[in-house]
Amino acid sequence: MRKIGFGFWLLILFSLRLEAAEPEPFFLPVMGRSVLIFNQGAGENRPWYINDHCLIKGNDGRYHLFGITHRKELIPPPWAEHSFAHASSEELWDLPWQKHPRVLGVDKALGETHLWAPQIIEKDGSYYMFYAGGGGHWDSMINLAVSKDLFNWERPAGVNPLFRDFYDARDPMALKVGDEYLLYYCKTYSRGDHRSAVAFRRSRDLIHWSEPEFALALSEDPRLINSGHTESPYVFEYGGKYYLAICSPFYHYRLTRIFVSENPYRFEEKNEVTGLIAHCAEILNFDGKWYASHAGWFYDGAYLAPISWKKAKRFEPQFVFVNAGETKEYLAGKQLAKAGASELTGRFPGNQVLRIDKGGRVGYRIPVPKDAKTIQLFICGTGAYEILLSGKKLDQAKDPASSEGLDLYWLDDPGGWKDGNLDLTIRPAGNSAYQLNFLRLYFVD
Repeated sequence: MRKIGFGFWLLILFSLRLEAAEPEPFFLPVMGRSVLIFNQGAGENRPWYINDHCLIKGNDGRYHLFGITHRKELIPPPWAEHSFAHASSEELWDLPWQKHPRVLGVDKALGETHLWAPQIIEKDGSYYMFYAGGGGHWDSMINLAVSKDLFNWERPAGVNPLFRDFYDARDPMALKVGDEYLLYYCKTYSRGDHRSAVAFRRSRDLIHWSEPEFALALSEDPRLINSGHTESPYVFEYGGKYYLAICSPFYHYRLTRIFVSENPYRFEEKNEVTGLIAHCAEILNFDGKWYASHAGWFYDGAYLAPISWKKAKRFEPQFVFVNAGETKEYLAGKQLAKAGASELTGRFPGNQVLRIDKGGRVGYRIPVPKDAKTIQLFICGTGAYEILLSGKKLDQAKDPASSEGLDLYWLDDPGGWKDGNLDLTIRPAGNSAYQLNFLRLYFVD
């Protein structure tokens, strides 16, 4: 029998040490205070909204914004969104941006039923705008318009639809990777499997596209037939890592979830690393500086915020999620949890509310990964509240990114979870009850 040499065992030991090595660090995007940069309804008696949108710096040296738009209604009319808003500015912070005539318009000859989610990429001096043109739920169109100057747009003859997919396939986003282009969009995983997914297709000319592959498929319940958990996918690269941002109708429709990956082709649920308080967010790099743009039918226009970067590393698990329908796993004690708290209300998990009456409280004991030095705590609900950490009231100086009904706190005292658990209590402040929708925590090195 041949003897195994010392070098072989040294190689095995080295390999095991590599497997046990600390994971490679990455960086978290941290959003600053948002500023309204464009209001489509400025000067009119009736406000307009901007929803899914894009920003691009043109060859004219100006920044251009395009987005879904419509007058505000009691119930947003997504199927009546038939043209795109257009605005521009010489400087990002030269406010407000100049409004231009809306562009495109539904092409009924193509079978378009609406215009959603424009996204633009430049190639060889031309601008390619990808958008969702609607059609049927099971054969939705992703279409293309082209421009030389960002003002005049035409649909190339014989090209549209670029492809069809289901269910309500929408929100396209193009990214150049090497010598090919990837076009991401949200769709249902399959006709029988209603997991929300982010698909992508490949092209070298922006005209002919491959069959779909999947960058992400969520296991999240309830499963929404229209891929509602993965809306507005946006992929960007920073520091050698790729990041995927998605938006969901839950979480007050204001939480963007971000995943990290070594490549732009596959993202895993376990690698969700942070959140931004933003709807239909784009994370943008202009001249070496980073920004997040966001909007929504519940706002009056489009917003812009600076992005800074915080060094971090992966934890297992990456985050702990607690919403009003999933409290039992982390409740600190039944007596504490039920004191002054009524039963859950809501139709399904993710849309439930825990009412905490005046004088009541609800408490959680949440395990914290070893070596976590900072915790991002998102809390969503209605009314005034107080937070106690291990019985001590938290100084509730909200993050600048906080929004109505959704707040972010950075907890940076590891002494508060030195025993491996975060003892968290929520109670109403003032004379009214507090309705808790969810808590969401991310752990940071």
